[in-house]
Order: sequence, then C-alpha cells, then structure tokens
Amino acid sequence: MHLAQSPLVLVLVQARFPRRHGIEGRIEAFRAACEDSDYPLFHEGSIQTVGIGPEGPALTNAPRWDLLDRSRRWNVVLSPEFLLLQTTEYHRFRDFLGIKAIYNTLKAQGITYSSTTISFPAGSQKIRYPSASLQEASANCIDGTVLMASAMEAIGLQPLIVLVPGHAFLGWRALDGSTTSEFLETTMIGTSTFEEALNQGTTEFNQHQQAGDAKNCRYCKSSSRWYNSRCTSIAEITSIYS
Repeated sequence: MHLAQSPLVLVLVQARFPRRHGIEGRIEAFRAACEDSDYPLFHEGSIQTVGIGPEGPALTNAPRWDLLDRSRRWNVVLSPEFLLLQTTEYHRFRDFLGIKAIYNTLKAQGITYSSTTISFPAGSQKIRYPSASLQEASANCIDGTVLMASAMEAIGLQPLIVLVPGHAFLGWRALDGSTTSEFLETTMIGTSTFEEALNQGTTEFNQHQQAGDAKNCRYCKSSSRWYNSRCTSIAEITSIYS
C-alpha cells in the first residue's frame, strides 16, 4: 500500500565513505549480471556534489548507478562516495515530512506537560509563545499544540488545532489540499512515543466528533492569525498573540 503519487523521494538510510577510485571498472560485471537476469533494473546516470573548501564552493560530477525493483518505487543508489536506499513508497505523507521528528526533537529538549486549566474556547486564554515553551521546557495542552503547529507551519505543513471543552490537541492535513486529517496529543511529548500520542489524538478526536463539541482551529496564511473555522472573525482568538 502506498500513496498514488508520492511527491518526494524518501531516503531511508545513507552510508558515506572516502571516494573509491576505479569503482567504475567493477560495475560492468554487475551490470551484465543484472541484464542477464533482468533484475534488478539497472540505470546509470550522474550526480552533482558541492564541496566547500578554503577556496570556496566547488561543483563536481560523479557517476551514479541505480538498482531499482520492478515497480521502480524502491531504489539502491551507488556512487564512488556513498550508498543509499530510497523509496517513493510510504503509507502516509507524515512518514516523509518528519512530524515524528518534530515530536522526538521536542521530547529530547525535555518538554514536559504543565497541568493548568484552560478556559479556551469558552473564554480568553493566555498562551505561551513557542519560544517561551522551549525556554521553560514546559507547556500545557494549548501551549504544546501551538508549539508543534508552529514548527509544522515553518516547514510548509497545514497544522490544525482542535478545540474541545477545557482542552486542545494537534491535527494536520494528511496531504496538501486534502480533507483527511490526523491528530496527536501533545501533552504526551514528555512521557510517550509518537505512535502512542498519535493513537491518543485520533481517539480523542473521534470521541469529541461524535459528541459534537470538537472545533477546528487552523492557521490562516493570509491573515497570519489563528482563527476558528466556526467563527466569523479572528477576534475571539487574538489572545494567542497578545
């Protein structure tokens, strides 16, 4: 199972080593074996690398050899300086985009849950700036959600903030322009794995959606403000930036 049109290549692992001179001569026998067996699919190309030295950047060209499976979605790339495994087959866009990496980075920073009562969305709510949450290594549910949403927005994703009575948690569009969303409980950053927080966020959203009290708050690039999709203006949530 995979995305019908994977937008980018996902590099799973790469090993770099000192340049191997004369590797081109050794490739020919392997190429012949591939052609005889018709597998893996063999393709020869070139790759450009940029090196930064005392005299500035230098552009060099090097050969590369691609060994692909029949679907052309899995690929081993060999060059004189590296070996890597890459794919365009991943189940969800978040597998590529690094939402898990954001979560694990905040976890490594020691972000812990600060249990404070929130009055949002019924009233107003003072919310930490993301920089303050990082500096204090502490965040309640809305602080942690805004923190992760800010990081996601910075790399071009579409974060969502789901508001329920007395609580908030994170969501995002599964693909650009998609109506399918995924959800994550940010209060679990300090204590749980990404997968556990993802499962909890999904459970919470399903429960509150059935109860009819989940409100979807997302980032609006045109106004550079957070706004509630059920509101007619952004005035109700301007306390986020106060």
